[in-house]
Amino acid sequence: MAEASNLKRVLIVDDASTTRELLRRLLDAQGFQCTEATSGEQAVKAYHTQRPDLVTLDIHMDELSGMAVVQVLLKLDPKARIVIVTSETEKRILDQLFRMGVKDVVNKPFQAERFHEAIAHALE
Repeated sequence: MAEASNLKRVLIVDDASTTRELLRRLLDAQGFQCTEATSGEQAVKAYHTQRPDLVTLDIHMDELSGMAVVQVLLKLDPKARIVIVTSETEKRILDQLFRMGVKDVVNKPFQAERFHEAIAHALE
């Protein structure tokens, strides 16, 4: 059994509690240590203090958008690993996210297998 210090830490950021709960269940089942943030502001604070191995992030949130969070996190840590989990399908926006440095985008609703592939890819 892995010690807590060896577990990969994931920060789950989404303003929808049902999405956070689903992502947590999927990540817990894979042995990740999860924390949650319900807003972009909370995400930035949590990243600054916790430095997780990976962030899952929604794009459409009130106040500080996911796009703005990506910019802040990558400025804070250019090696930040971010996987976007979103209902956004506009190619221009998704392309911009990849240019900014996100590792993968998973469109809602999604299959668990696709989510796990994105996480594995981001952690390579």
